[in-house]
Amino acid sequence: MQSSNLRQGDSGDDEKTLQRALAEHGFSPGAINASLIPFLLDD
Repeated sequence: MQSSNLRQGDSGDDEKTLQRALAEHGFSPGAINASLIPFLLDD
């Protein structure tokens, strides 16, 4: 995955890669669907 800023509403390969990485590390990102969902971006 290249370095880039992910924002709410983004979708694509980077978002899918992030979701897979979260799942591999025990987090539950929901369906691996390449759509960045808001709860991942909470401050």
